[in-house]
Amino acid sequence: MAFTSPLSTWSLGQQLGLALVILALALVSVIIYGCFLHPLRHIPGPFLAKFCPLWIMRALHRMRFNSELQALHQQYGNVVRIGPNEVSFASLEAETAIYAKQEDGRFSKNGTFLTLFSDLVLNAPTLITIPNPVLHRKLHKVIQQAFTPQALARQEPIQKLHIAMAMSELGELAKSGGTVDIADTLETMFWEIIGDLAFGEPLMSGKRPTYESLKQLGKSTMPMVEALSFFLALPGIASVFGIARSLITALPFPSQLSKLVPSSKLRDCAERQDGREDFLTAIMGSEKQDLTLNADAFFSNAMGLTLAGYQTTATTLAATFYHILRYPEAYNRVCFEIRSTFASDEEITGARLARLPFLNACIRETLRLLPPANGKTAQRTAPSCTIDGVHIPAGTTVSADLYTIQRSPEYFADPSAFRPERWLDVAEDSEFKRDNRTAYRPFLIGSRACIGREMAQQSIRLIVGNLLWKYDFQLLDQGGFVWERDAGSSLIYTDYKVMLCWNPVISQGRWTHRIDEKTAVHAMEAKLPQVDWGPALRLLACRRKRLPTSRAAAATLAPREIFAVARKLIGFGHTGYMREALN
Repeated sequence: MAFTSPLSTWSLGQQLGLALVILALALVSVIIYGCFLHPLRHIPGPFLAKFCPLWIMRALHRMRFNSELQALHQQYGNVVRIGPNEVSFASLEAETAIYAKQEDGRFSKNGTFLTLFSDLVLNAPTLITIPNPVLHRKLHKVIQQAFTPQALARQEPIQKLHIAMAMSELGELAKSGGTVDIADTLETMFWEIIGDLAFGEPLMSGKRPTYESLKQLGKSTMPMVEALSFFLALPGIASVFGIARSLITALPFPSQLSKLVPSSKLRDCAERQDGREDFLTAIMGSEKQDLTLNADAFFSNAMGLTLAGYQTTATTLAATFYHILRYPEAYNRVCFEIRSTFASDEEITGARLARLPFLNACIRETLRLLPPANGKTAQRTAPSCTIDGVHIPAGTTVSADLYTIQRSPEYFADPSAFRPERWLDVAEDSEFKRDNRTAYRPFLIGSRACIGREMAQQSIRLIVGNLLWKYDFQLLDQGGFVWERDAGSSLIYTDYKVMLCWNPVISQGRWTHRIDEKTAVHAMEAKLPQVDWGPALRLLACRRKRLPTSRAAAATLAPREIFAVARKLIGFGHTGYMREALN
């Protein structure tokens, strides 16, 4: 006897009606569970966050994640439920509990937003996202070699040469009396610097527009990744990840990312052995820790470190200029400090800039107001524990919101204002005497703290110090762009512009800007130490000027001509250096 379903006698409209009823009941069940039965039901937060990721998706789509999360903490307190299984904290105690000691892996990177995004785009975990604490510790130990004080000292000439190159272009543009988006100029400058420091040669030179287009694409996919993260956490849904990854890899992002540094070029850099302590060489040292990286892991770590370091440092550079120029008193004070300390640009070094109190106070204050890592990038998956007096069940995604903490009146006086003087020695009766400086942690803390923080700060000091020594700047339309109001924030800051005009500083009736041969020679020696680059650069300059290759002819060359030769060489591979300079 054949079985006949009662549904077979229903009309299409009746079947659709039943489906809608079932869907409505399922939705009501999810809402009831999220609001009244979920282990996080006791934690306050917006209604949508109790049962779906729509609050986070909306904040990411609107590019207002930082300010809207801060508003939630102001409304609900230091502990806020921002997703069905996600809690944000805004206290120093919670920050310490989550990040300070992670060697045992109790607070894991597994299942976090950044790890998922990285897994979708890259082919292997990186130092930033790798969840296994043992593997992370080994990889951290070898990559750390690229960020030691000795390595930073050897990297400085390369940084200074790229800065000098940008100064030369700014000098030409200044003659026309034009205006410039200094944020774009600074980002281009640092793009060239970090590409050179990462790979030992400027493999990414000229490719920043490709990255910027990818960044815009990535920005638009943030809400989708958040939704995917929510669904993957549901029971039995994890198998969808493979399908999702196939869809993501079909988009332009992964394929275009590989074009920033072609794998063939990456292999060429990996095969050279010239004593450079760049990111790539450090990653190659993983075998010393019994950690074997395949080609995918090698590429993913190189690109992950480079792009993360670029974006956070470039944003801080732009934000530092934005804040300094908005406050004339701070601008005049930092300019006086720099210009009264250095008689010439040759004297400007990272070590001496690190001893300038007000310059460093301006940088610290910028990092306090706009920490480069916000809650989404700092997520962890918690064990069963108590954080800031609140019980958190195992598997909950937690984070400490640095943006809110570092702007909290609980820790800082006048917390939303740019007040760099708070970082100087303050009098007993100063309003800043009660500031809790331990709440200043823009690079996070613990074993997962930013590995490149010293390199980033050295680059910021060198760039800001050189620019303010050489030029007077004036911000255009001060009320036109307000960072907190107009810049976008999700995983990173976007859509910021700092429009200004500038003029060279005049000292004793003449322009003080000069590009010296010493900077070029030191940079080339840092790139390939085995060559005596002073004579080599002068000899090559003579050839290109069609002069006799003699010492007398070389002595007639201006420093700018020597610099021009170094600038040509900076774009070649190491084989090119040897062939051009020594043949």
